Amino acid sequence: MQQAFGFAAGFSLEDTSKTPGAGDLQMRIGSLPTMWDAKSHTAQQKGSAELRNIEAKDIDKMRRDMLQHPEIQVGFLVALHTGIAKHAGQPMQLEFLNETQLLVYVNKLLDAESPVAMLQEAGSLLFPLAEKLKTAAEARAGDGSPAAAEAERHKQLQGTVQAMLNGQLAAAKAMTRQVREHAKASAAGFKQQLEACEKQERELVLVLEAVLAMA
Repeated sequence: MQQAFGFAAGFSLEDTSKTPGAGDLQMRIGSLPTMWDAKSHTAQQKGSAELRNIEAKDIDKMRRDMLQHPEIQVGFLVALHTGIAKHAGQPMQLEFLNETQLLVYVNKLLDAESPVAMLQEAGSLLFPLAEKLKTAAEARAGDGSPAAAEAERHKQLQGTVQAMLNGQLAAAKAMTRQVREHAKASAAGFKQQLEACEKQERELVLVLEAVLAMA
């Protein structure tokens, strides 16, 4: 997170792993508070440890922790090397817990093309959205909007934002891959040039040796 967001104005990071119900870390960017919980589970199979998906109990705990902290606007449940039960269809999946809180499920973060770019793309979309959701909720407070209408609006918005997030992550992945391929091609080209120069040097040495032999 330091690499992904440390440059942002008002960045702060607190280790909350020893505080019950507060996640592993809490990060703040400006006035936006977020909660992070990272998981990497293993299971014993025939005498060896194998990675396993994050389970429903971890999801339920993250939901509870966020609901107990209504000031937290965005939560991230992060599976470092595996998927998250029922939420592994995309690199990241969203859930609107209520009208002011977003929960983001992050699958196989450390296996991504660029984990830092992945988090930055998500933050560039979701952090401003969270601020707008809070402002909109405060404006609607007391206007008597039916609960069913609110739930339907959140469902539609969640689908729209999920599609936008999928697009941004796919574009970031493609860009990262393109940069790496370009760097690899440049390195290969440089190696060829170096080998050509070394060959010319060897040929020049042979010519000089032949000239000296004739003198």
